Amino acid sequence: MRDEIKIYTFEPGAELPAKVITPQQRHSAHIVKIETGLENLNDCDGLWTKKSKLLLGVKTADCAPICIWNDTQFGIVHAGWRGTVNGAIENLRLNFETGLEFGDRSPNFKIWVGPILPRFEIQKDNCYDQLKTKFGSQFFTKTEDKIYFEFKKCLQFLLPTALFDSRSTFDDLSLASWRRDKAFPKGQNTTVIGFSKQFKL
Repeated sequence: MRDEIKIYTFEPGAELPAKVITPQQRHSAHIVKIETGLENLNDCDGLWTKKSKLLLGVKTADCAPICIWNDTQFGIVHAGWRGTVNGAIENLRLNFETGLEFGDRSPNFKIWVGPILPRFEIQKDNCYDQLKTKFGSQFFTKTEDKIYFEFKKCLQFLLPTALFDSRSTFDDLSLASWRRDKAFPKGQNTTVIGFSKQFKL
């Protein structure tokens, strides 16, 4: 029986599987292909690989952990509003699609988005300006005195075939949330993707 891809979001402080490779995460759009596990990950937010013995992960606390895979490769990216504006999601898909080789059994890929903060309040500042420049006003909602960015709706627009974890990082107290706690007293959430047998090592 063929080993299947597994994705799991570990709560803050949980013990992780051995040898999970994670990027340093700078809210960038830089994606690195992992071949040896010794690549320079100082300025990237996404990883992808064809190596079945590796596990890839990202740390989040309201931002989106986005996983992508097919039969021959898998990847993951950390995308907050900055990464989303800067093209991190598009870059992961581009790297993944250009990595396909003749004879790949499944050129079609699956996408899964881990726990996120579905919407968040913003001010009319640089964040607002950058989001509006890229997406217009379609993902903003307003009350009498507040403006919200509908992050989940934006991700659904960018990733129309993706499946989403239903949990909100803000509402689920077992998960880390920067907007709720303003700190990481127990650490961050870690989402990991890889073949299931690697989780048992």
